[in-house]
Amino acid sequence: MWKTARNFLQINSRTCSIEPLPVVRVTQSIDYEIVKNLEPLNVAFNYKNSSDSSGAWIEMASSAPIFKAKLREDSTVELKFTWHDQGSGNRKGQLRVRLVNVLTDEDVASSPEYGIAPHEETEITESFDLNHGLLRNCAEGYRYIIEVLVGGGGGHEIHVKNFELKSSSCFMKAVEDSVGSITVAESEYMLE
Repeated sequence: MWKTARNFLQINSRTCSIEPLPVVRVTQSIDYEIVKNLEPLNVAFNYKNSSDSSGAWIEMASSAPIFKAKLREDSTVELKFTWHDQGSGNRKGQLRVRLVNVLTDEDVASSPEYGIAPHEETEITESFDLNHGLLRNCAEGYRYIIEVLVGGGGGHEIHVKNFELKSSSCFMKAVEDSVGSITVAESEYMLE
């Protein structure tokens, strides 16, 4: 079954037909008793870069698994980041956000592929509503993965700073760090 990211249709490959996506169940309000020990989804970092020349998508960051999803009519996923490439030469860098099922590692939805990265620092801001798969398909046991494609051939770089992906409708378990403050778990990856 192939689902579109921004509209209401899906292709059923078994019957070779186009069908409407299922209706999204929304709640009028959030039951704060259910989510009181959870944190709203928020993946953020100040700066990361990569000069990977493999020509493959590489993971830059990810969220912890979504523990609870409570979608409302006004739910959104907000994406904001500043980025640029190596500053001269060919431009190849791209960035995307994927929603992945943790158990099966299956792609559920993806943002548009942002690219080609500019030579000058550029800010990207986007908001996804219930019509987009990144929010429509947000469910328990899924996680968001932020990936970059630097470009093959060597000499290419991608620089991402002030990155933030957040949603007030998807919740993760809060974890206590060694200092005792509550933070949301985030996978950290060192990029060459």
